[in-house]
Amino acid sequence: MARHPLADVLPSAERLLHELRVHQIELEMQNEELRRAQLALEESRDRYVDLYDFAPVGYVTLSGNGLIQDINLTATTLLGMDRIGLWQTRFSALVAVEDCDCWHRFLMSVMRDADKTRRSVELSLVRHDGRSFHAQLDCVRIAGDAQDSSLRIALTDITARKQAEAEQRAVLQMEHLRQLAVEEMLTEQRERHAIATDLHDGLGQTLHVARIKLGTLAKGVAAGSGVTSQIDELSGLLAEASREVRSLTSKLSPPALMDLGLVPALSWLAAEMERVYGLTVSVDDDGAPKPLTQSQAAILFRAVRELLINVAKHAGTAAARVEIRTIGRQLRLIVEDKGSGIGNWRGTVMDGKGFGLPSVHERTAFLGGTMGVKTSPGDGTTVILEIPLESPERAP
Repeated sequence: MARHPLADVLPSAERLLHELRVHQIELEMQNEELRRAQLALEESRDRYVDLYDFAPVGYVTLSGNGLIQDINLTATTLLGMDRIGLWQTRFSALVAVEDCDCWHRFLMSVMRDADKTRRSVELSLVRHDGRSFHAQLDCVRIAGDAQDSSLRIALTDITARKQAEAEQRAVLQMEHLRQLAVEEMLTEQRERHAIATDLHDGLGQTLHVARIKLGTLAKGVAAGSGVTSQIDELSGLLAEASREVRSLTSKLSPPALMDLGLVPALSWLAAEMERVYGLTVSVDDDGAPKPLTQSQAAILFRAVRELLINVAKHAGTAAARVEIRTIGRQLRLIVEDKGSGIGNWRGTVMDGKGFGLPSVHERTAFLGGTMGVKTSPGDGTTVILEIPLESPERAP
């Protein structure tokens, strides 16, 4: 029996159809895999964009000739411009004028760096509104040779750190100046003491011997002669000179201050103010220990003397009070009067004129202390000095 002409064709067609169906299924599976890969890539790209654009550090990519090729949102925020405005901008245009030379030298150095190591520089950059900020640039050359390489920059705003460093330097400088001033005052006090000692032991003793010899000479002169009156006059002059030497010695360096301390020296000062200026001064001490250094005692003594002299000259009163208190690790010293008062004591201190307050304020500040003033016209003046107490200095 003869075979049908399509008998061999049908099985081949069925096999072909089956293979096509299998291939279709494989293509659908590959397509699904490609869709999943595409979604993963999109998610990865989104994560990269988030990490790049919203990183806490600004990122900038420069071409070999210093043009901005890419920049993240953090950097645009720091610079105050959008991407379009910054794209293809020369980075040096954003650098403050005073740092341009530094930036150009740094850029050339990085571009020549064969090791492609990270290099850092600190510059002042200028925002779009003209305000500047301090920035740290961490840079690395990322591709190509020196001709076609690019530069990746991590940009960080360090303005707050710079300000803190500047404030710290200012504090250290002030502390250094304070220490120098204290040392200068202590040296001055020692010089005063040395001069006072020389006056007392030299000129004072010479005048004393002259008075003794003059007295011996007077005994050999006949009473009632004209020479007797001259000797008496000369003796009076020598006595006055001796008193002046003693007074000058005490003004230069009160012995009580060097030998006994601040409180006895203030008691001596009160007696001197009454003797010289007719100002009655009461000294009220709480009796608590006051471990003052030589420089502290000398500076405080001179401050109180200056304040009391101001009272005698300007306050229009015949009485004043000095109070000394130890409060914790602070010494409080008060000079008070019921005189005419001061109209604008802050202006007096700021202008550095009159009443001795500027120098007292300055000396107190050198000791790390404060000065307060309570006053009003007609109600008197109260000056309050407070300084930290320290351990006594060892003798040099």
